[in-house]
Amino acid sequence: MKFFQKKFGFTLAEVIVTLGIIGVVAAMALPQLNTAYQKHKIEAQLKYTYSTILQGIKMAQAQTGDSSLNTWGYENADVNGYSYEVSKDTFDEIFLPVFKGAVLYPKNKQFNIYSADGSTKLNIHQQYIAYFTLANGNVLGFARAGNYDGYIFTVILNPEKQKLIVGKDVFAMTFWADRITGDIAYKSLASVQYSENTRMKFIELCGSNTSFPAYSTSPPDFCTTLIIKNGFKIPNDYPVGL
Repeated sequence: MKFFQKKFGFTLAEVIVTLGIIGVVAAMALPQLNTAYQKHKIEAQLKYTYSTILQGIKMAQAQTGDSSLNTWGYENADVNGYSYEVSKDTFDEIFLPVFKGAVLYPKNKQFNIYSADGSTKLNIHQQYIAYFTLANGNVLGFARAGNYDGYIFTVILNPEKQKLIVGKDVFAMTFWADRITGDIAYKSLASVQYSENTRMKFIELCGSNTSFPAYSTSPPDFCTTLIIKNGFKIPNDYPVGL
């Protein structure tokens, strides 16, 4: 007596069709996954840099007893209180202990920084900035601020790129000392009354093709402020394509 068993399986055609469907779905999902990764990378790096800078300032204040640090290097500065040498020396003294492994670029290092839409090369006075490669491969630029007691940081992700885009590859944040309390407050426009109208203006300025569109501040500062004011999360209406 013969018994017949039905065999289950897939034909070659069915396998090909299934693989094709998987390929289409993957192709549709990959751009979204890449965008999500880019957003997470930016958010994490800005939050890390911000907290590490604050750590360095607090350490320096504790060690020196100088709450404002307002005299560090200023007397040796050049034009309007800016100087590459002062920037370098100040970073070495205050921030090198917390950004361990940071390596200084040669003097006069310049990065090609472009507006958010990529159409315009911006001039943000890089001659006063001391650039350092961080242990994670990113670049941190530092300038001892001009005629006020503060520090300007430029955060560069993907520094190997020949064309760096504001709000995607290049960010900025400024810290300054309150002349009354001596505390270091995060400036980067976060002290401005942040109404919805102001937020919309910052979106416009983040995408500006002008090197210093307002407040003597460059577009990277406005882009960074949008993210930090949103809890270190890139807002849904962020004006820079990722």
